[in-house]
Amino acid sequence: MYSQWVKLLFLSKYNLDNGFEEIKKNTIFYQEIWQ
Repeated sequence: MYSQWVKLLFLSKYNLDNGFEEIKKNTIFYQEIWQ
């Protein structure tokens, strides 16, 4: 049970970091379109 929880926490952290990078990339992309 504990190891499952740790794995879930790690995966959600990883996904959050990746999601944030995607958002930053998309924001830069949109800024370049609209300038």
